[in-house]
Amino acid sequence: MKKKQILLLIYLIFFYFNAYAQKTENDNFYKYYKKSFSSNKIKNINLIAKYADINIYNWDKDSISVETEMKIHTNLTSLAKEIFNNIKINVVTYSNTLQVKMTSDENFRNNILYDVKYNIFIPYSINAKIKNNNGSLNIPKIQGDINVNLSFCSFNMQNIINNKSDKNVIKLNYCNGNINKITNSYISLNSSTLNVLNAEKINCNSEYSNINIQKINSLKINSKLDIINISKINNLMCNSIDGKIFIKNLNNSCFIKNTKGEVNINKIEQTFTNLLLDLEETEANIRISKNSSYIINANFNNAELIYKDIPEIKKISDYNSNTYKGTVGLSDNYSSITILNKQKNVKLTVY
Repeated sequence: MKKKQILLLIYLIFFYFNAYAQKTENDNFYKYYKKSFSSNKIKNINLIAKYADINIYNWDKDSISVETEMKIHTNLTSLAKEIFNNIKINVVTYSNTLQVKMTSDENFRNNILYDVKYNIFIPYSINAKIKNNNGSLNIPKIQGDINVNLSFCSFNMQNIINNKSDKNVIKLNYCNGNINKITNSYISLNSSTLNVLNAEKINCNSEYSNINIQKINSLKINSKLDIINISKINNLMCNSIDGKIFIKNLNNSCFIKNTKGEVNINKIEQTFTNLLLDLEETEANIRISKNSSYIINANFNNAELIYKDIPEIKKISDYNSNTYKGTVGLSDNYSSITILNKQKNVKLTVY
């Protein structure tokens, strides 16, 4: 009996000291950095990172605060020290810019996971330039210009509300995330998913991506092999190859050029001014208000305009070519519909 008690006691002592040693060792694998800077001469912050979770906050202070946390996921003290020695986070100022940059020795390689987290607080007037690979970006609200370059990242940008210029730039490469509200911006996407709740004006270049927009005033996009879903839009200019374009509500003007794809406009409001579809091998479905007044001109090669309940539209056929013309409705100011298509039909219905 005493022998079992002694063995149990030895086991408990070993477990206690091992757990204590492990806790102490892991405490050495964590680094925290915090420093504040006066923003009197600073107009820009430039953050260059990789494998980092980045949080950018606006605040009502005339200073910039940089907080950095780093954790190494290993039980080996020597390896943790090696990683800490080879990965450095440098904060420097030059001209009117504060730069926060993560660097590592050129020849340093490791397979050990580590976490880097930034919490950066900047005044409303400061512009932010951010580059990150294999991490995340969170911006609850920012009023200065932003220049974001992300690869293999998730992101959540709630309010990008600079109304002064068109200098907002967002570049996404293999990324996935959300923007709640954004004013005037340029966005490029490659193999990414972008969800936008509310936007004023976006110029966009995109390929192999999914774009979902709830509400936008103006969108100009060059697109390749994208899926574009828009719930409500005033003005659209889209040049697309192999694209699938779905619009629930169109209020004003729309130009779509698309090759080998699909176009669906579920509801063209009575307020629209012009619709121009230049299509090739692209199926299209269009629904327009029965109260709309417009002049329609359409030309199809090896395809047709399929319509009913619009007796004003007349068809003229010539070999493989079909032309459709008509003046629909009564108005002093007619809207315009022009449709060109090859190989695929377009269906036009009223609601």
